[in-house]
Amino acid sequence: MAREWDVPIYAHPMEFPYLTGISEYPAPDVDVGGGLMSLASPLYPRGPVNLSDWLRELPADGGGISALAQLPGWQVLHTPGHSPGHVSFYRPDDRALIVGDAFCTTKPESFFEVALAQQPELHGPPSYFTSNWEHAGRSVQRLAELEPRIVFPGHGRPLAGEFVAQALHRLAEEFGPLAAAAKKVA
Repeated sequence: MAREWDVPIYAHPMEFPYLTGISEYPAPDVDVGGGLMSLASPLYPRGPVNLSDWLRELPADGGGISALAQLPGWQVLHTPGHSPGHVSFYRPDDRALIVGDAFCTTKPESFFEVALAQQPELHGPPSYFTSNWEHAGRSVQRLAELEPRIVFPGHGRPLAGEFVAQALHRLAEEFGPLAAAAKKVA
């Protein structure tokens, strides 16, 4: 799409090695999280790709929050864990949060959950491709502090309502044991 439409691709600088053809994303850990999707994860593309012609650095400040002129009203938040340069987008006016893979609203390791059930509940990031569980936990905690009303994940359905902030706080509180359990499977 970038080539066809000649539009920029914005990314956090820590993602640049994967987006400039220098390195591929780390191999998935098929033993983490269980489920058919975890077993199939080695088949997923992980680069490297070279998007240098379109790649632009997201603006950043010392607090990890920045604004992008092309997205008025939205804040860019560095939310590492799933990947080193993972970002989320937050719009304070209506408490909308685009989380990417910081967390999911379906269990991404389960084929049944992903393909069929899609129960509206919060889960951690896809465990087979989460590079740093400690950072992922801090990112979930940071996102919970925003008290979002609506979330748009990379995996699962968008969720809206006052219960979303409560569910995200619960995920943040339970994240340590969830991460430890996911790593124990390995």
